[in-house]
Amino acid sequence: ASFVIDERLERLPVATIGGENVITFDRDNKHLESLAFTKVDLLPSRVLEVIYNTWSQLTQSDREKYNFNDHKTYQLLREQNKDYVFQLKSKGIHKVMEEINPRTLNDIMLGLALYRPGPKEQQNKLYRNKMNKIYHLTDDNGNEIPDTDELTPILKETFGIIIYQEQVMEIAQVWSGFSLGEADLLRDAISKKKVNLMEKLKHSFFDRANSIGRSQETTNYIFKLIEKFSEYGFGKSHAAEYATITYETAYLKANHPKEFFASLLNDNIKKFKICARIKQELKEKQIPLVAANIKFPIKYFKVIDGRVHQGMMNIPGLNEKDIDLFLQEFKKHNGDIQKMKISRDLVKKLKTVGFF
Repeated sequence: ASFVIDERLERLPVATIGGENVITFDRDNKHLESLAFTKVDLLPSRVLEVIYNTWSQLTQSDREKYNFNDHKTYQLLREQNKDYVFQLKSKGIHKVMEEINPRTLNDIMLGLALYRPGPKEQQNKLYRNKMNKIYHLTDDNGNEIPDTDELTPILKETFGIIIYQEQVMEIAQVWSGFSLGEADLLRDAISKKKVNLMEKLKHSFFDRANSIGRSQETTNYIFKLIEKFSEYGFGKSHAAEYATITYETAYLKANHPKEFFASLLNDNIKKFKICARIKQELKEKQIPLVAANIKFPIKYFKVIDGRVHQGMMNIPGLNEKDIDLFLQEFKKHNGDIQKMKISRDLVKKLKTVGFF
C-alpha cells in the first residue's frame, strides 16, 4: 500500500470509486517526485503479527528483559538452524551470517545488506577485512588507497567497503565537497538508475574533487566504486529496520521458544505442511506438544503449564463455525459431553483424531 501526506493534495488527480473521491497517483513515484510530493510505501509482513502474539503471551517481567545484547540470540544467529527468523530463510543468508559471526545489531545489518545481488562479490573481501580489522579503503589487492584517511570514519562500520546509500552521500560530501542536497541527488540517481543525472553529477564529482587537490586516479577509483554500488544500493535505515525485526524474532525463538512456536503455528494454522515442519522442530527441541483433547479444548495453539497445546483449528476437516459452536456448548455445560448439542459428524471427526 502507498500513500501521500501533504497539505497540497488538491494538486493530485481524484477518481470516484464507490461513490467516494479517492486521490490517485502513479505507483512508480515519477510524477509525484517532480511535484515535490513524498510517497510512503507500506510493506505488510505477517511476521509482525507473530511477534505481537508472542509478546502478548509473556509477562511484563519477561518483556522488560528484552535487550539488544542477548547472548542466546547472537548464538542462535551464528548457528545453522535459523529457520523462522525474519529474512534468514535461505541457505545463502545462513552462510553469510555464519561468516559475519554477528555479535551486534550492526553485524546483522551488515549481513542483510551484504546478501544482495551486487555485493555478493564483495563478501569474501568483507569477511577478510573484518577478520583482519581493516577499516580503510583498499584496492583489489588489499593495499590501502593513499590519502583517503578522511573516508575511514565513513567506511569503518562496513570494514572499508561501501554497503549503504548513506555512505555514498557522506563520501560525496567529504571527497568532493558536495552539499547534503547534492549528495542526496547522487544517492537518488544511483538508487533509481537515472543515467543522465548520474552522468551530470559524475562530472561535478570530478571537477569539485580536482578543485580541492584530490588525486585524479583516486577520484576515478572511488567513483567506480560508487557506480558499482548502484547495482545493489541499500539504505542503512532499511537495513536497520530489517535487522531489528530479525533480532527480535531470533530473541523470541531463543528465549521464549514455546510462545514463539505457538504464535508461528497459529499464523499457519490451516497450512498443515508448514505446521508439520514446525512441529518437527518442537520435537527436536524437546518442547512438549499436546494434541487437541477434551480436557483442554481451545481454538488456537496455546502454552499451558509449559507445554504447547494444539488448537482445534489445526484439526483437518473442521471448520471455524463448528469449532466455535463446540466451545460454546463446552463452556455452557461445563464440559459435560452428554448435554452438549453438537452434530454427530463433528463428534465422529473428533473421535477419529483421538480428541475424546
